Amino acid sequence: MVFPCHFVDNPNVPGCIQLEILIEMFIMSFITLPECVGKETADARVNNLIFKKKIVPGDTLSVVAELKSFSCGLARGNAKGYVNLELACSADLVVVVPDLLKNYTPSRV
Repeated sequence: MVFPCHFVDNPNVPGCIQLEILIEMFIMSFITLPECVGKETADARVNNLIFKKKIVPGDTLSVVAELKSFSCGLARGNAKGYVNLELACSADLVVVVPDLLKNYTPSRV
């Protein structure tokens, strides 16, 4: 998705859209686990977000997502976006599955 008016005479994919793509692809790395099927997710943390290359019309963004751990409803990992095999954007991510996380949250007495 390119936004022709993001900058006059300089169409590109805005960083917020790039981040959303990274997060969505990362979610795909764990959402098909049996305990996650049909569950909603929520973004919890984005660290080390880097935009290294402008993405312009005609570019194809290829995303690689890595799930490093999944425990108690917390998914941790990273996602990297490449254009022509060159790193364009990347982020370390934590995503929550609230329905699973609440099982591990202490209740108030």
